This record gives sequence, structure tokens and C-alpha cells, in this order.
Amino acid sequence: MRHTTKMIAMVIGMIIACSFTAFAQASGSTAELRGIVSDSTGAVIPGAKITLTDTSKGLSRTAITDSEGNYTFVNLIPGAYELKAEAKGFTSNSAKIELTVGQQANIPFALATGGLEVKVDIVAGSEIVETSRTEQSSTIDQKQITSLPINRRNFLDYALLTPGVTDSDNIADSSDFRVAQTPQSGLSFGGNNGRGNMVQVDGAETLNSSGGVQATISQEGVQEFQVVRNSFSAEMGGASGGVVNIVSKSGSNSIHGSAFGLFRDKIFDARNAFDFNPGGQAPFNRQQYGGSIGGPIKKDKTFFFLVGERFSQERSSFVNLLSDPAIFQPSASQNSLLNYLATVPSFAPLATGARAALTTTATAYPRTVKLFTDASGSFPFSEYQTQFTGRLDHNFSDKSTGYLRFNITDGVFENQAAGALTAVSRGRKVDSFVGGVVASHNYQFGPTAFNELKLQYSYNRVGFIPNDKNGPEFNIEGYGNFGRDIFLPSQTFERHYDVYDNFTYILGSHTIKFGGSLFFHDVSTTSETFFGGRFNFGAAIPLGNVIALNPAFGGPRADSVDAVSDGQSVAASGSEHADQCAAVIQLRPADRLSAGLRRCGGGFMDQPLHDVHPGRLEDQQSLHP
Repeated sequence: MRHTTKMIAMVIGMIIACSFTAFAQASGSTAELRGIVSDSTGAVIPGAKITLTDTSKGLSRTAITDSEGNYTFVNLIPGAYELKAEAKGFTSNSAKIELTVGQQANIPFALATGGLEVKVDIVAGSEIVETSRTEQSSTIDQKQITSLPINRRNFLDYALLTPGVTDSDNIADSSDFRVAQTPQSGLSFGGNNGRGNMVQVDGAETLNSSGGVQATISQEGVQEFQVVRNSFSAEMGGASGGVVNIVSKSGSNSIHGSAFGLFRDKIFDARNAFDFNPGGQAPFNRQQYGGSIGGPIKKDKTFFFLVGERFSQERSSFVNLLSDPAIFQPSASQNSLLNYLATVPSFAPLATGARAALTTTATAYPRTVKLFTDASGSFPFSEYQTQFTGRLDHNFSDKSTGYLRFNITDGVFENQAAGALTAVSRGRKVDSFVGGVVASHNYQFGPTAFNELKLQYSYNRVGFIPNDKNGPEFNIEGYGNFGRDIFLPSQTFERHYDVYDNFTYILGSHTIKFGGSLFFHDVSTTSETFFGGRFNFGAAIPLGNVIALNPAFGGPRADSVDAVSDGQSVAASGSEHADQCAAVIQLRPADRLSAGLRRCGGGFMDQPLHDVHPGRLEDQQSLHP
């Protein structure tokens, strides 16, 4: 009790010390803009008025340069802006700029004496100098998302185009034991296993408890995203690998939208090299369609944006376990030995018995032949996913803005993991539902004080249902994998309650930023493991063992396998919580100090629901590969 009280007091103290402020949002979902205003001789101009206008929503913010000519804008939503500098006795100067997520742009102004206005158009963010940025990052913008070809419209695959990022699904080592119900992000930063990354949509995390990415937003709703590979600041706390910051699209003063349809059919595709279906080419049909629409509800005040997308597919798994009938016969080296033994009269009976033991026929071993025959061929199945996202933005005043975003994703994917040497009976169906809502509010207390508050609730349900309801699992190394996965079925429910807040204070040429976050994740998982039992067969059996165990030589029969199964259904429920604070101090344009503190905790309670005591399986399997 004393320890618990102490921990609670520490958390409250951290929150108060950090002004109950945010974690990684200033650079996570927004941008910053700063610069120096000077005259034609290079002398700084204090007291100049800087006006920044969001060209799509009509919202304007102003800043006054300090005694050193510096101006700063923070917590800027990525997008197109017009920046204007004015000072008494000088010409006004304006620039059109495009700010991207996580950008820390620096745009200096040089004002000349006189009354003419100078306009400069900066059409892309790449020309903007970022003197304050320390991390290694890349931005995938709207043009790339729209123009680059991609399979199945999984926009996170574009992250694989950035340096140092690879597909973590292709990495398997002793550091990562993978089962179906614990997916990972699919992105490997510097060789990690894909579980230590942070993925955010509009600054709010979108990960499940195992590090997998929840299907929060479809590609049509993504404005851009930033991939941070290394050297990110304390604001990006919570990640031991890389960070992906995704920004969703929003409405504007003009009606805008899109519609798309992507269709594939087997009549346009070449036949799969492993499609040996005698009845013709196996079925394949994919349909992806959807669209978006956004615009004003009230000009310069309230805006909406809606996105809907549907994925529907029918395809086939190809399992060719009998592509080589020789798997039921002795190998070439065994044949050589047996042929030699057959020429020696004293060993001829031994050769005959060994050849019979190493030969699998439908008459002698019907179950073995049936197991391989039934599992080979072309197996059609279906997949579908529906996604819907909505966003509502509102400008309460020139100092107060906010938005509300909600999302729903529902999908069913059949026959996952089946194919090659993995039979459909080992495959599974994934049935998932994801829903959530994010509320964000930005407030400017004064010319030098800014705050961003963000609240999130998300719900995730996912079930992994094996195609074979009973089992057992058969693994014949090098030949085939059959039957119910010993770790399935599994059902997981997650509820996330997240609070983010960050506070920025500009003190002359210094920028002080404090941040903190509070996560509470309620996770409940039920997995039925080892109920069906497992049979593992090695790649080869030493000939001496075959001779010793074969009944033709007086030994016991080895073709009937008895198994012991000790299964358990475990319902694990509990909670995870994390709190952290971060501070970033901009001492001057060239100096930046970043520090952070993070504390995590949680508890899980295992509740055995059923115990199956060791016993003999009723259905003995006669296996003779």
C-alpha cells in the first residue's frame, strides 16, 4: 500500500511538474515556423508584425518580432500558408509556403525601405531551411501517396522507400517469437523486429498491445506522413525503434473530394505458376473503391471531411504437397544402399523389409496418403475490409482551434498463412473491428504561450479462428504442415484511454517546451493453446532406427503414433498504463536541449478456464512420410 501511494504521488508530481503537458505532439502532428526579420543592411528589425494565414481555412495568427528580430509560430497544422512581414518605414514582404508534418522551418525576411510590397512563393517544403532539426527523417507527401503505385493501398508500405527502413515481416530470429495473435508493425528500423516503433495518427498512438498497427485510417484519408529513423527528441518518447507520424486530411473553405476504383480480375492476370487446377485458372478478383468529400459548414469557421473505402477480394491458396510423388518412395541414396544389400544373399531379406518400410502406399498407409492428397490443390477464399473516417474542424477564435476525428474499420480475412507447404487446415481466419475517436484543442494564451490538448479513445477487437477446429497439429519437416495451430483460437479486446498535452512558451529568443502523456490500456485476451496437441516429425529417420523398429525384423510398429496432449485455455485480462513528460528548450536558433522521462506499469491476471489432463488422443494417426 505504501509503495502504491508513493507511485501515485510520483505520477501526480510528474504531471504537475510538466504542467500536465504533452508527449511528442509539437513535432509529432504539427509544424513550427520561425525566422529573423532584418533590413537590407542585415540589421534586425524589432517590433515587426508577422501575419501567418492558413490559405485553406482562412485562419490568421500574428506575432511581433522581439528585440533581436525573431518571430516564432508553433503548433501549426501541416498545410499551405501565406506569411507576411510588415514594419513601419519598410516595404511589406510576403511568402507562400507549404509546411509538412514535424517540420521546423526557418524563413528569414529582409525588408527594404519604401512602400512597395514584395511577394515570394515557396511552392514546396523542401526549399525551407530547418536549422533546428536534429532527427533523421523523411516525409511522404500527398503527391507521392497519390502517384506512386502500390499493392492493396497500404500506405505504410511507402515507408519502405525511405533510408534504413525494411520489411520486418521478412525478419525472423531468436529475438522475436511470432504467433498469429501478436502482430508487429511490419516496419524494421535499423534491423529491429518491428515491435519497438511508434505509429501516430494526428499525434495519437495507433498501436495494439503487441506493437502491431491498428487499421485507423485508409490511404484516401492521409494527407502526408513523416518517417523518423533516428535521433528524435524526447517529444518522441515511447519508441525504441522508429516513429511514423501520420496526418489526416481535413476540410477547407472550398468543396473538394475524390473518387477511385481499382479492379483486378483473373482474365487480366497470367496464370499462377503453382496453379495446377485441372479445371482451369483458379479464381481471382479484387475490388477496391471509395472516395472522399470535404468542405465548409461555415466559411472560415467550421469544416468537415469524410472518407469511405472498401476492399473486397476472392483469391486462392495454392498448396502443392504432392508435386513430387517421390516423397512416398525411398530417397536416391537409400535406393543405392538397398540395391546393394539386395545383391548380398545374407542381406537380401533385410533390403526387402527396409524397402517396404520406406515405401508409402495408399493400401498400406491410407491415412498418410489421404492427408497429403486432401491438402494439395487450389483452395478459394474471400477477404473484405470496410473503412470509414470523419473529421470535423472548428475555429473558435483566432486563438482557439480544435477538431474531432472518428474512425471505424471492419474486416474479415480468410485462409491466412496457407500456401506452399502449409495446408489450408493450418490456415486461419482473422476477424477484426477497430473504432476510435480523437478530440484535439489548440489554445494561444498570449503572444508567447501555447497549449495543445488531445484526448483519445479507441477500441480494438480481433479474433484468430483456425480452419481446423479440432486438430491436432502435424509438422513434417520439409514435407508439410497440417492441422490446427496449437496457439489458436484466440480472441483479444483492447480499450485505450489516452491523454496528451504540450505547452510551449517563447521567452525572447528562447523556446521552452514541456510535454507529458497518460495512457491507460485495458486488454483482455483468451487463447486456447495446445488443446489439439502437436506431432513433430524430423526431416529424416536414420536407417538403423527403421530397421530396429520395423515389425518385419521383430521390432515394434512405428507407423502408429500416439500423442499426449496437455491443453489449457487462458483468459488474460489486465491493464497497462504509461506516463511520461518531455522538455525541449530552444536556447537560440543554433542550440537545442531535449530531455525526457518515462514510466510504465501494468498488471495482467491469468485465469485458467479449462485444464485438459494428459491422456491418449482417441484418433490415432498412422503417418509414414
